[in-house]
Amino acid sequence: MLHAFALNNHNKDNLMPVKLLFYLILLLTIPVQAFAKDEVLAICENPSGYRYDSGRGVFSPQKSAWGKDAISDSTIVLIVNDEGAFDIRTLDATKSVHSHAEAGALSVPVYTGVDVFLLSLINPRGFVGTYAFEKSPNNEYQLLYTENTVGGAFFSVKAWQAKCTHIDFPLITSSISKE
Repeated sequence: MLHAFALNNHNKDNLMPVKLLFYLILLLTIPVQAFAKDEVLAICENPSGYRYDSGRGVFSPQKSAWGKDAISDSTIVLIVNDEGAFDIRTLDATKSVHSHAEAGALSVPVYTGVDVFLLSLINPRGFVGTYAFEKSPNNEYQLLYTENTVGGAFFSVKAWQAKCTHIDFPLITSSISKE
C-alpha cells in the first residue's frame, strides 16, 4: 500500500528522498505485523496557516498573538487499521514520526461524503484536532485542519491547510462502514 503509492508518486521528484525517508522511518518504527494491516487513506504535505500562542508554556506573554506558521518538509498521513481505527501520523521537519493514536488520542469520524471526510482527534493530555480532507471545488486534494493544544510546552490554536497528493475517499467510506 505505502510502497505502491511511493512508486506512483512521481510528480514531485525533488521531494522523493524525503518521502522515501518517511516511509523507511514508518517501516522501522511500526511493528511489521501491525503495519501490514494499516492502510494509507491520505497523504498531505507542507502544512501552513496561522497559529495563536496564548503566552503560556514556552512563549512569553509578549509573544501572545496570531502569526503565520508552517512546517516545511513535513508529511501528514491518514491511516486506518484493520479494526477501523483512524490515526494521523506526521513526519515533521526533524524527520521524527508522530502517531496521535500511540500518544493516546481517540479518533472520531464526524462526517464522510463523496469527496470530504471530517475526523476529530481527542487526547486527554490536552489536544483536540479537527481534520477535514477534501477534494476542493477546483479538483485539488487538500487538508484543512485546526488544532487546540493546552498544557505542557504549548498553549496554542492552529488553523492550517496542506495540499494532498492522495486521498482515497472510497476506502475511507468503506473503512467507516466496517465499524
